[in-house]
Parts: sequence; structure tokens; C-alpha cells
Amino acid sequence: MHNSANQVQSLSGPWLRLRSAWLPNRIAFHWPSVDLVPFAIFASAALGLSILVGSVSIDGRGDYGQWLMTSRYYLGQSVPDYRSVSTLPPLIPVLLAAVRGVIPDPGTALQAFNILLLLTFAISLYMVGWVLLSSQLGGLFAVALGFVVSDRLLELFAFGGLFQAGALAFLNFSVAAFLRAGEGPPAGRRWWILGSASLAAVALSHEATGLLAVPIGMSVAGVSVLRLKGIAWDARLRALLIPIAIVLAVVAYWVLVLLPGSRDYVSNPASLSYRGPDRLFVGLGSYWPTATVMVIGGVAVVLGALGDALHRVTHRYLILLIWGGLAWSALGYSVLSQAATDYPRFATPLLIPLVLAAAGGLLWLTGSLAGYLHSMIPRVQAPFWAMSCAALLMLVAAPFSGQRYVNEVNSYQPLDVAGLSAVADWLNRELPPGEAVLTPVREGKWIEGITGRSALFSLPVRYAFRSVEWQRSVAADTLLRSSSALTNGYFFAKYESPDGAIPRGLLLASNHGGEFVDLLRSDARQTLVIGRGPYHVIGSLASLHPTGVRRVYITGVASIRTTWHGTSAGKALTYTESLAASETSRMIDIVEQVTTALPVAGIQLQLRPPLGVHIEAIAIQGRTADVTFSRIGQMQPRLRVSVPDGPAVLTSMQGSALLIRSRGSKRLHVELTALSAAGPAVRASVLYPPQIVQDYQVGAAVLVNVDPTYPDRIRRLEALGFRPALRSGMYEVLVRNENPVPIRELAP
Repeated sequence: MHNSANQVQSLSGPWLRLRSAWLPNRIAFHWPSVDLVPFAIFASAALGLSILVGSVSIDGRGDYGQWLMTSRYYLGQSVPDYRSVSTLPPLIPVLLAAVRGVIPDPGTALQAFNILLLLTFAISLYMVGWVLLSSQLGGLFAVALGFVVSDRLLELFAFGGLFQAGALAFLNFSVAAFLRAGEGPPAGRRWWILGSASLAAVALSHEATGLLAVPIGMSVAGVSVLRLKGIAWDARLRALLIPIAIVLAVVAYWVLVLLPGSRDYVSNPASLSYRGPDRLFVGLGSYWPTATVMVIGGVAVVLGALGDALHRVTHRYLILLIWGGLAWSALGYSVLSQAATDYPRFATPLLIPLVLAAAGGLLWLTGSLAGYLHSMIPRVQAPFWAMSCAALLMLVAAPFSGQRYVNEVNSYQPLDVAGLSAVADWLNRELPPGEAVLTPVREGKWIEGITGRSALFSLPVRYAFRSVEWQRSVAADTLLRSSSALTNGYFFAKYESPDGAIPRGLLLASNHGGEFVDLLRSDARQTLVIGRGPYHVIGSLASLHPTGVRRVYITGVASIRTTWHGTSAGKALTYTESLAASETSRMIDIVEQVTTALPVAGIQLQLRPPLGVHIEAIAIQGRTADVTFSRIGQMQPRLRVSVPDGPAVLTSMQGSALLIRSRGSKRLHVELTALSAAGPAVRASVLYPPQIVQDYQVGAAVLVNVDPTYPDRIRRLEALGFRPALRSGMYEVLVRNENPVPIRELAP
């Protein structure tokens, strides 16, 4: 049985061998002998993965559009002005641009590149498993566990994680090459160069992965240097001059470029609330096969590293212990230091060393099982049973992983792929150069990739890592949802009335963990002037006519003041509503004031949550109320509502709304404080749609015509001078008139 297990480990015996002379000896790399059967199974699996990934549309999906846009930069084509493509790692966009140079159609080129990258990733995992475990079957098990059993690696290709997929593939190549170089001559120098060049490719592929991968690759290289036997240190240094020069350049790039460039990724104020470590662990544990692979891999690493240490072997599981230890230590440091980074993207760097360790454990188990079966049926040799186990594992897991991949793809797809493609082509032909497009977020990324023109879209802070994207997001949200708005980074107040000249209907979004969340709404019909005697209700804000609006931004303070006139009981009534927020304050002020000859008992303001948001508790103490909402993200949003001056009564309306009423006063001053806020994402500003259209040069808008908010949105855009120009599937394209709506204010 022991001999049979060794047969499986080395994959020698009756199988046809394709000696390395056909390719590796020509380049003097001296790769181990290639066994056709495991390679054929791997090739079949890689073909199946390619068919799976290539069978679903890539147009408009996830992040693919923005990577298509980055390739335009290296093709000399136009890119949006606000995009800093030159600051991104260049390797993946350059390679994609090269594919586009051969395949003119952008979507076809992107799909071809996606499949090529998938194959490269799979080959890299196969090779590192082969070298690390000294067995092609080990590489085959690594691919089976990484791409067929678990779901995290394929998930990169579901949403378009091309940069990270490329970086991980090059890391695998680097580790494999360094391990091979550690076996010594012949031709060890070439392996050192290949490993160093692959490590450089990692750094040039993805910033976040490069931060982890460069220390990992250098650690593996250091262990491989120590493994060299019978070579004097001066001889080693002479042989490694070129690799050392490459590694030093990579270290300099890591220090001077990757570290400073990563600051944007650890300063997102919403990350801990919406993309924190809990999201990572939920993602890793949500699919039980992935969790099983991690558990088996973790046990295998510990036991295997202990065995390596006892036998004084400085490879295999000790390498995996270093690899996994560095990756998990980086995660631990980020969690303990509360770095606001993109924790879900940790999943694949954490998973790969565990996949390789689990492949090693599975290789040992398969060897023992194959040896036992061979002893039971001597005519069938052990390698046959081993290969059968690997093939059976893939056949059983493939339907489940394939369906999960399709489900993930569907979650990242645009609403109408064909309609979006037609819209992008039409905009590319018809819209004048330099004009931007107001769009939904996924559609906007694809339009930028196809046309190179700027898209203005609303993107939650948790999915953006640069302040310019946050500011553009509140501008897009204002255009789509309000007639006027202001923000100070802690509140985002929007007037929901469709007419840009009549701000009415206040919607208050609060900074909750760094993310703006709509929490309270003020209905103009419930904003009342309360009288005495027979005239209990003198009038409501909805019953008055607007006569003035003033939008002001002065030295960090944004304010909007509206003026309304009407009559009640034959008496004139003037009503002003003022909204103000300072950039340095977590508060926003609402001041309601009435001027009339009628006796006034007070002003009443009702604050109610919008649809889909629920108040869980209202704690009232005097003129202050703490309002707690249902959990969003990691915690419950909380606001403090207070009346800082003048007598007032605060009343909870059965927990569904807060009623605020001044007593005997024609003025009501309400302060709202964001109690669950993180750092501000945007600066203080007044947002006025006609001004936004001019500032961002918005020449067209793309709306989803099956969206329930579509009628309100199209009315707002038509009031800004847009007109329908194209209907394509679920999308409606509006273009702006040649004469834009003038920026105007009604004098108070």
C-alpha cells in the first residue's frame, strides 16, 4: 500500500508521459515531467470554466465597464475627465488594450480577455499546486477546490474583479517560480528571474493585493534561497543579481506608490459600517463548500507545518503557513486598528493558501484510498483511482458551483443588456463630444467604457473610494430626486417637489456610519400654523403660494430659505422655512416662521420616516427626543431632535412619527443631530439642479422606464429642459435642449 501511495504522489507508472523536452528544455527551465492524464483532466476543467464564464453576457455587468474605460486610456481614446486612469496599476488595462487592438468590438474583446484571464488564473493555481505538492494531482486538486468547489475565485469573474484576479494569478506564478528556483541548478537563475518578474506584475496589477502579495512573494523567495544546498553565498549573490535588482525595484514601487495609493482605500468613512470584517466572514461562510475547504485547509496547514518542522523540511506547509500567516495577519491588523478598508476583497488572498493546503490534505487522503483500492483490486493501479477521485469531485461539484456563479452574475447584470447596448451606441453617435450623461450606476460605468464620456450617477459611499466620486454622487442624487438640496457631510437635505423653482417637501438623509440614509420626511400638508379660537388651523404650508427662494453658501455654511404667501380669514400670511448646515457641525437647523395679524398658538412640524424605514424607539425628555431606527449596516441609525429655544412640545405618534409644536410662538427652531455618523464624505454645499447641469455639462439622461419613480424623475428633467429622444427596451434617453434652463432665484 505504501508503494501504491508513492505512485500516486509522483504520478509515475503506466501513464503516458509527455517529457519536458518538447517545451521546457528549449527554454532551459527543466520543468518536471508532464503526465498527460491529470493535465487532460485539468484542461477539461479549464474548458468547462471558460464555457461557463463565456456563456453569459458581460455587457454592462458589475465593474467590467470601468475596466473597459481604463483600456481606452492606453489606446489613446478619450476617457472621462474626472477619472484618474494614470494613477491605477497599468498592467491589466494595458493587456486589455492589447486584446482590443486585435478584436475591435469592445464587448467581444472584454469577454475574450475575461476568459484568457480566467485560464491564466487557473493555470497559475495548477502550477503552484504542482510545484508546492510535487504532484500534478496536487495542482489538479487545487484547481478543483479553488474554482469548482468554492465560490470566491469565480465570484471575481461574476462582478468583474479583473485587477485582483490578475494580481492573484501572478502571485501564484511568482510563488511557483521561487519554489522551483529553491530546488537549485540547473537553470535556477531563470526561475529566479521569472519569480521576480511575476512579483513585479503583481504590484502592477492591483494596489490592495499588491500590498499583501509583495511581502508574501519576498518571504517565499527568502525561504527558497535558504533551501539552496552546496552553493556558496557569494555564488548565490552573483547568480541572483538580476532578480535582486527586480525585487528592489518592486520594493521601491511598493513603498513609493502602493502604500501612498492605498490611503484612499482605508479612508472610506462607510467601510466599517457597510463593508467591514463582518461582511468578509459572512461571504466566506455563506456557501458551505467554501467554508469546508477553509476548515480542511486550516487543519492541513497546522498539521503539515508541524510535520515539516519535525522533519526540518523548509517547504510545502511551512511555505503555506508563512503565506497564509501574512495574509491573515494583515487582516487581523486591519481589524484591530479599525482600518476602514474593503474587507470583502480580502476573501481571495486569504482563501488561496488554504485551498493549496486542502489540496495537499486531499492528495494524502486520495493516496491512501487509492492504495487501499489497489490492494483490493490489483488489476487497477493506484493512479487510476486517484484520477477518478479528482474527476468525480469536479463532476459532483460543478453543477452547484455553476448555478451559484450564474446567480451571482445575475445579481450584477443590468436590467436590460440589449437595451443598454443600444443606448450606449446611440449616445456615442448622437451626443456631442464632451457632454456627460446622467445614468444609473451600472449603466453609467458601461457607458463610460463604451463612449469615453463622463457619466454622472448616484453611488453609495461604501462602493466608492475617492472623494470626487462622493461629490458627484450627491449631485446625481439631487438631479434625480429633488428640486434643491444642501449637504454638510452629516446631513443631505432634499426638497422633493418636481418643479425646480418651488422647493417643497423636505427629505432628510443622515450620515449613518459614513453613508447617507434617508430617515425623516417633512410633509408640507402636515406643516401647520395653529391658531386660537375658532381658527384652530390657520393654514398649511401646502396651501400657500411660493414667492421666493434664496440659496446661499458662505464660508462653509449652506442654507436654503423659501418664502410663501397666502391668506386666512381675510388676513395676509407670510411663511418662511429656512434650512442651514455648517461644515463643522453634526447638526442641521430647520427654522419655521410665520408673519400674520391672526392670533397664532404655534407652528406644528411632523417628521415621519419614508417608506421602508422604521422607527423603533422615540425617547422624549423635555424639548429633546432621541429617535432610533431599524438597523442599517452594522448598527441602528440614531438622531437627536431638539428645540433649542422657545417653549415647545414633542410628541411621539405611536412610534411612527415625531410631532413638534411651538407653544404660543410664531417661530419654531428645530435642530437635528446625527448620533450614528462617521466622518463626512462630502463638503458643505448647496445643490441646485440647473447649476449642476451646467457644472457637469449634462447633455443627456438615461432613465429606467419601469422604475416606480420614473414619472417624478422625468418631470424633474423636463423642467430642466430635457426631452425624450430614444426608448430602448427598459431605458428612456432624454437629451437637453440647446437653450438650457436659466439659473434663477425668486427674490424673498
